[in-house]
Amino acid sequence: MQGTSKKLLWVAISLGAYGTALADRPVAVTAPCEAGETVVFACSTGSKQVSLCEAGGSDDSERRLSYRFGRPGDPADLSYQAATGKGSGFQAATVPLSGGGGAWIEFSHRRHRYVVFSFWVRGEGEVSGVAVERSGQRLSTLSCREPAVSRLGPDYFSSARLPAARQDFLP
Repeated sequence: MQGTSKKLLWVAISLGAYGTALADRPVAVTAPCEAGETVVFACSTGSKQVSLCEAGGSDDSERRLSYRFGRPGDPADLSYQAATGKGSGFQAATVPLSGGGGAWIEFSHRRHRYVVFSFWVRGEGEVSGVAVERSGQRLSTLSCREPAVSRLGPDYFSSARLPAARQDFLP
């Protein structure tokens, strides 16, 4: 992300199946990632934020991605971290669509598949957020209402040496 850490991010998503009451107004997020981390993806809800952050050196064994979901300033409700490169807990893919396309990073945690995504859909524009699945069934799609900060795409996936996702995804 360019600029200072005080740059505000305004994005809203809904929690759906997880039953957390959300305010309708977005919350300003000043630091979606920790010091020394780079934002790969970030958006906020009326009361919570989701972030995917990268830290470490150029060596695959040193680079890691961290997914966090929770209220800004509080400990994360869900946090998942893994090294990038071969054997990573994270996988990535892109898909071309008529009039658009998309990219996503996914991981599995406690029998759930979490998919952080950014798509461009003709007639709708940017569609970004996080989807949660269990046993192949979509439980929730957490859709950003404002543009997300996102580096998702083939250039980032190649530089991070993320393995290809084994499953397809559409928002």
